[in-house]
Amino acid sequence: MSSFSEDLTKELAASVLKETADNFFGHRRNIELEIDFLKKNIQELKKQAQKIEDLKAILANFLVTKENWVKFWENLNIQMDYTPYATQEINCPFALFLRKKYKKCFCLYYLQLSKKIKEYREGKVKLVKNRKQVTFHYDLAVKLIDKINSDIENVNKYYSPSEFLQFCKQVSLDDSQKADITGSGFVYNIDQEFKFKKMTADDFGLKVYPYLPTDKKTVKKILSFLDSVYTNHKKHIKSIL
Repeated sequence: MSSFSEDLTKELAASVLKETADNFFGHRRNIELEIDFLKKNIQELKKQAQKIEDLKAILANFLVTKENWVKFWENLNIQMDYTPYATQEINCPFALFLRKKYKKCFCLYYLQLSKKIKEYREGKVKLVKNRKQVTFHYDLAVKLIDKINSDIENVNKYYSPSEFLQFCKQVSLDDSQKADITGSGFVYNIDQEFKFKKMTADDFGLKVYPYLPTDKKTVKKILSFLDSVYTNHKKHIKSIL
């Protein structure tokens, strides 16, 4: 028959093991939940990115050639990847002359693109149950990735499977179970197998878009450039308007 002291020791050991297991699995589960939350919201963010790509494609159509596309953004000191234009419905405001209609329509879609990029980068304020909330956005995704990476570094360092198993063996009352596993090939293999890998925005296929200026000086540059495009590609512009 076991003594009261032995029973208490066993009870304490069981309690310590349970707390250790809760910490080990709890921290890992928290990271998994954070990653799931990130992935779910990134899917919605990609839908916003597609709308941006659609607007870019319309502007590419207005600029006619890839060479014009490159020159246009260089003129604004902005780096913007080329999106090949596709046949899309274009709604333009009325103008008496084709040149004016072309420039007004281009500026309209340019402003839409600027707005969509800002929402993609910073989010949009929505009213949810009488409370203002900001939608998930690119900058928040980057911050969340950094936060998860910090958690991953902490878990990989302080809550590795080998450390967990080693501690459990040391707490065990059975001497036969207290063999030291530190330094064995098993330690390396199990830690590498269950090690969380750090992430970047590129891993999720997230694009970062530059902010587009809409000040008077920029608009003047845009209109001047469009005059040149119109003069050289009037036939194409007429066909899309």
